[in-house]
Amino acid sequence: MSFALPDIFRTEFGPAGSGAVSRRFRHFYTFGPFRFDPERRVLSCAGKIVPLAPKLAEILLALVENHGGLVEKDELMQRIWPDTFVEEGNLTRNISRLRAALGEAPDEERYIQTLARRGYCFVAEVREIEEEITPAAERAPPARVELDAPEAIQGPAAEPQAQAGAARRTAPRWVWAAAGGAALLMLSAALVWWRGPLAPAFSADRIHSLAVLPFHSIGPADRDAYLGLGMADALISKLGGQGQVIVRSTGSARRFAGRGVDPQTAGRRLGVDAVLEGTLQRQGERLRLTVQLVEVESGRHLWSETFDQRFTDIFELEDSVSRRLAQALTLELSGAERRRLEKHDTDDPEAYADYLKGRYYASRLTRDGFDLGMRYFRQAIERDPSYARAYEGLAYYYIQANDLLIPAREAMPQARAAAQRALELDEGLPAPHVSLAMVHWQFDWTWPAAVRQFRRALELSPNHAETHQNFGFCLVMMGRFEEAIEQVRRARELDPLWVETNVHLSVVLYFARRYAEAAEVARRTIELDPHYWLGHVALGRALEQQGDLAQAIREYETARGIDDQIAEIEGDLGRAYARAGRTAEAREILDRFERQSQRTFVAPYNRAIILAALGETDPALDALEQAYRGRSWYMSWIKVDPALDRLRSHPRFEELLRQVGLAPA
Repeated sequence: MSFALPDIFRTEFGPAGSGAVSRRFRHFYTFGPFRFDPERRVLSCAGKIVPLAPKLAEILLALVENHGGLVEKDELMQRIWPDTFVEEGNLTRNISRLRAALGEAPDEERYIQTLARRGYCFVAEVREIEEEITPAAERAPPARVELDAPEAIQGPAAEPQAQAGAARRTAPRWVWAAAGGAALLMLSAALVWWRGPLAPAFSADRIHSLAVLPFHSIGPADRDAYLGLGMADALISKLGGQGQVIVRSTGSARRFAGRGVDPQTAGRRLGVDAVLEGTLQRQGERLRLTVQLVEVESGRHLWSETFDQRFTDIFELEDSVSRRLAQALTLELSGAERRRLEKHDTDDPEAYADYLKGRYYASRLTRDGFDLGMRYFRQAIERDPSYARAYEGLAYYYIQANDLLIPAREAMPQARAAAQRALELDEGLPAPHVSLAMVHWQFDWTWPAAVRQFRRALELSPNHAETHQNFGFCLVMMGRFEEAIEQVRRARELDPLWVETNVHLSVVLYFARRYAEAAEVARRTIELDPHYWLGHVALGRALEQQGDLAQAIREYETARGIDDQIAEIEGDLGRAYARAGRTAEAREILDRFERQSQRTFVAPYNRAIILAALGETDPALDALEQAYRGRSWYMSWIKVDPALDRLRSHPRFEELLRQVGLAPA
């Protein structure tokens, strides 16, 4: 770990004969709107000092010195409290106070990222600068730092005031005319730079990957939150379908919704060359969208523009942004690609707004959010019965809720009907093909039909990470392990920092019985998002099969602490309790499932894996047969799930394999 730099003394030589001059410089860190003096331990924001207790200042210094890297908890505690025994809770409380001083909300990680059980990482972009210290500067409070001035229009340092005054008194009039003309020319150039010409002054061939962050809504947060996320999602769909630039998924970019993360930081965390970000403001019937394209490596603003439309012209707004961004990226679009870019799925702005609200609420995957989302999708369809994407949304979210919020026999027929209707209206949409593939795989168990639909979706959108991910998950259930791993690894290549692609690679490796690799990928998933329950479950499963039952149980219990409403977590935990000899706790979970099933849906597969671990073969097979009758998607796991190994030699199990189309050829 490095330490704060002292003032820097330099010896410089002035004009000939003037001799050496000793000049004093001070080292500063800047990030966001903040400026930090490491020598004086002074933090300022917009020219005003932010009060920090000495311990908080020392923690901040340790983090910014190592920005972008992990600072271990033990290392940090030793630095802040040397030769003193303190509990880890002291560090946690001080980190929380520092977050508050930096203006972070409790659920944000705009500056400080927590890496579970390991330490902390300062994730905001940090710039290190040196400034010459003058006697006046020593006495003055910290000055406001302007971080966003474009380098292209920064001029030379100003002359001292007295010299400037003398120049004004003696300079000829033509000098001022020339200077005024030059200033006007520079201002014009700056305005062109800011507004963004159609032919960009940058090398677009360096932009191979792009993230579109959810647009930040200015104004009442609840009213238009759906709009900022929905419009970003629309641009992702339009640009991602071109195949020339890899565009990160909505799920990946969603993590940065409303968090005010610096675009360079977001871009680095998403592993892209450029980031599109912006703000959205709705005033009555007017909608103003300000967007900018930022190169991640340099932080340069490659293109920026403000669009102002009536809300009823929202489609023209999206078309304009898509068209100008494609021009800024110098994409050479075919006629078909251009038509797809400017294609309108509905001409009814109210139907479109309902569609965006449907995606916004249903994506929460809570019962209330799902019900509200479905209501908005159906409302969009009532407004425009030919709106293919509204049917697409219905299909997608019914599948997401399958066996989680509602039983398969209720969810999957609805998903099938919606996907088929979407394709009747527009066969060229990739997502309904994916939805149909998942109905064939998870409900019909017609595996060749599922493979055909996945392949068609990839023909239409070859760089869609979620399609590769789901296709890989389908293939692993069939026992086609190498193909499955190849598909999910491709998904991770396309979206390397999305937790879903990482956790699904872990699960696929687990089903392929490559437990050490599965555990390694699961740990990476947890580093990306410590609060994602499935990451802990994936790690627990891999550790359980490696024989580390105690740590596996801790991971499952951590997952349950994150979300105590998911029966799949309870099923894994109950199975691990049974295998560890903690029979009473395993039976307690079975009893809880029985009570819950009286008032809500509980997938019987979760009972089966606990009963199998307890050695109760017939009751376990009874639960699996109940899952089969309910067309549970978990039944597609039975060929490869290690949790069912104790049942494989039983004739009833072999019959179940045959019924779901997975019996050995």
